[in-house]
Amino acid sequence: MSTSLTYTSFVVAGAGSIGSLTASELLAIPGTRVTVLTRGGNTKIPAGATERIVDYGKPEELVKALKDVGAEVVISTLSGPGFASQIPLADAALEAGVKLFVPSEFGSISHEAPSPGPFDAKNAASKHLKAIGFPYTIFYIGVFADLPFTIFPSVLDVEKHTLTVAGTGNVKVSFTTRPDIARYVAHVLTHSTPSALSNTIIGIEAEKLTWRELAKIYEKKYNAPFEVKLRDVEQVQKELPAKGHAGFVDYIQLIVERGLADVEKYKKPELYAYEEWKPMSVEAAVQKYYP
Repeated sequence: MSTSLTYTSFVVAGAGSIGSLTASELLAIPGTRVTVLTRGGNTKIPAGATERIVDYGKPEELVKALKDVGAEVVISTLSGPGFASQIPLADAALEAGVKLFVPSEFGSISHEAPSPGPFDAKNAASKHLKAIGFPYTIFYIGVFADLPFTIFPSVLDVEKHTLTVAGTGNVKVSFTTRPDIARYVAHVLTHSTPSALSNTIIGIEAEKLTWRELAKIYEKKYNAPFEVKLRDVEQVQKELPAKGHAGFVDYIQLIVERGLADVEKYKKPELYAYEEWKPMSVEAAVQKYYP
């Protein structure tokens, strides 16, 4: 572990929850510079960061933006339709002399997920990075601990006190809050050696729980017993194609049942000791972030 910063000039593509939090955590480390690429009209640019409005369809514009700030690391937090923009961004970053590319993953183990599926767009970016020989770091985190499942009433119904999941409810899931993910990413990218970061996958995990164990935490939060209702995996798979985008939550639950939300095998505690990182527990996150 180096005592000086490995990289100091960062470009964050996208300023959603992960992007803005990561930019803020990077800026909290003395000696860093952060530029945030947006399409314009973004209100989540943290104080201290420089906003650069770009058109991802114009390669020369991307190259210039990256060269102008002397970008060393590009962190993509693009999502949805923006996943496709990672490929021209990677090409531009390579031409601009960027040293490391972090694709927009920050979820379950996408490269082992069944295809065709929602993770294909993520995988396209990582495959492209390998094809062009661009050093990359992929961060897998499992599931956001601070994302209230109450926004998915088909999964968590706090009035009926039910948690409905596909499978057995006994498969372990990695959980971490987004603020803790951002702090971890910022620390690792500034304090780890280039060789430790190049062409690697890093698992970030604050805590590992099953759905049944998560239900016990909900019981404490809402002061009532919770029933874990199980859906048949084969039936969920059969219904999935007809649901389209609406079936994304079902797809994630199937991914969990396959064990792909458990990032244990990719954890690298030598990069950032748990005792130093001190992430929030799932129970604390539920108490803080859930309604």
